[in-house]
Amino acid sequence: MAHDGKLDLDFRNVTLTALDLNPANKVPSKLAFVKLAPVQGSLFAKTPHMDDISQQQIGDCWFLGTLVAILKLEIGPDIIENMMIETTDQNERVVIVRLYDSSLNRHYLRMQKSIVTSRLGNSEYHARVDPNTIGYWPTFLEKELTAFDKNGNLDVAGANYERIDGSTPQRAFQHLLGVPVTELPIVNPTAEF
Repeated sequence: MAHDGKLDLDFRNVTLTALDLNPANKVPSKLAFVKLAPVQGSLFAKTPHMDDISQQQIGDCWFLGTLVAILKLEIGPDIIENMMIETTDQNERVVIVRLYDSSLNRHYLRMQKSIVTSRLGNSEYHARVDPNTIGYWPTFLEKELTAFDKNGNLDVAGANYERIDGSTPQRAFQHLLGVPVTELPIVNPTAEF
C-alpha cells in the first residue's frame, strides 16, 4: 500500500489503540424508534463503486455525495477500502474506521458490527446495504461519523445519528480525507462558457 504521509492509507497497525464507539439509538425526530442489530456478511462484498451509495432516511446526502466524488477518482476505491478494516477483538467481530476531526487530526474508532434498524428489523435508515453485492461499508462510515459533533469535533460520548442529519460537503471531505477544504464561489453561474 502506498503512503502519502497524510492519508495514512494502511492503518492496520493501530487497531489496538482505536477508541470504542457505541452510538445512542437516537435518530432525527422525523424517524421512528430504532435499535442496533448485529449483522453478518462482509464489510466489502466487492471493490467500492459510486453506484453502491444510496441515501435512505437519514439526511446525510452531504456525506454520501462526497463519498461518490471520492469514488470517481482513480484511487477512490483504494482510499475507501483502506480507511476501514473488519477484525476480531476479544472474540467479537468489530469494524475499525479512520476519520479526521475539524482540526484534521486522525481518529480510529472501533465499533460493534451492527447497523441501525427499525423495531421490525428493517434497515431503511442509513445508506443502502446489501451483504451480497455491496457489503456494509457505507453504513459503517455513517456510524463512525456519529462520533463527531456538528462542528466536526470528536465527542464519542455524545455519539448519535442526529448529528449526521444535515451538513456540508466541505465537512465531509475533511472527515474523510483529513485535508483542508476551500470553498470557491461560482461567479455568474448562468454565463455560457
